[in-house]
Amino acid sequence: GPLDADLTLVASDGRATSDTAVVRVVDRPFLGDIAVRAVYPSYLHKPTETLPGDAGLRVPRGTELRIDGHASEPLASVTLAQGRDSVRLAPADRRFNGRMTPRESGSWAWSARGRTTAIADVPPPLVVEVVPDSAPSAEILAPASDSLVQATDKVELQLLASDDHALQSVTLKLWKVMRDGRSELPVMEKLAAGVPEFATAVMLNLGTFALQAGDAVHVQLLARDETQSSCFETFENDAH
Repeated sequence: GPLDADLTLVASDGRATSDTAVVRVVDRPFLGDIAVRAVYPSYLHKPTETLPGDAGLRVPRGTELRIDGHASEPLASVTLAQGRDSVRLAPADRRFNGRMTPRESGSWAWSARGRTTAIADVPPPLVVEVVPDSAPSAEILAPASDSLVQATDKVELQLLASDDHALQSVTLKLWKVMRDGRSELPVMEKLAAGVPEFATAVMLNLGTFALQAGDAVHVQLLARDETQSSCFETFENDAH
């Protein structure tokens, strides 16, 4: 039956004894104790984190995974593979380590070989979900469309911006377009930075633009994170 310790066998007929036979029990070669550390993209300003190697990993795109573990016997090679992509980890006697930056979600299967034979007892595949960075959103809630106003009116702007991580900047851009199509240089007003969501009301004084009949003031809200930007634009037109 199954053995859990070394077994010594001796045969005797009462007059003589055979040579001793010893059956030694050894562990089945295995790969285990997987540890994964996530090094997040610098723009997230998030410290390195240890993740469970035996559970699904959900990481932002651009995250570097640093992987290490050990085997029951000296290693010749350790590999993670997904389809045609593969990552070779560096063996050092019974330990191994390496790093990978997955570009897309997938399941990475383990394969390993000791110095004498392949190791069949390996961990379950490393399942990685790569979450792309969403573009920030920017919206001028009010006024909701182009508006006809007096040249000296004050218009309240309701502004909203958000991002799934953090907004690098939220900026209000204003410029005047004359009735002949010529544009003045825009005025940029930075409203916020380093927050995941921003909401405010801004009073726009059209009197500062010295509007004439047919002129227009363009108002644009710009939201940017570390990788992408979004904008929302509305128009305030002189009614005279």
